[in-house]
Amino acid sequence: MRSLARDAGAGYWIGVFPEGAIQAAGPLQALQPGAGWLAQIARVPLVPVAIRVVVRAGPGPEAFLRFGTPCLTSELPSQLAAVLQALDADLSSADPERPPAGYLLRVTGLGARPDEVTLAVRWLTRLSGFGRTEAAPELPVPAHGRMRP
Repeated sequence: MRSLARDAGAGYWIGVFPEGAIQAAGPLQALQPGAGWLAQIARVPLVPVAIRVVVRAGPGPEAFLRFGTPCLTSELPSQLAAVLQALDADLSSADPERPPAGYLLRVTGLGARPDEVTLAVRWLTRLSGFGRTEAAPELPVPAHGRMRP
């Protein structure tokens, strides 16, 4: 945690899941104090980010992120809940064939068949924790995928 605080203070982005992990759709769960502690020690604001991994019209799951405005530790629960609620509203009103209005498509698949399990699908499954079994193979983490060497 101290090395993360040093990195945050030096200007690196640090990703922390204040609920402990990516959660299934639903209301915001109880927040753990780690993100607030890091922000206070590093003297940086928190940026609430809502993440949803959903299956829509495509061949596999899609991840959507919505960023809030920087906030104080005391504001994080309400700010994160508001960003999450806005993301859910955007997804529920969007055409499932296209990204919701105001969202950018950053990564595209290779035109996989609907029944094909691609690398992107496996990574999103691993990221979300859905469908994990004891028999599922671990995916390698490429060197370029780390935040810090």
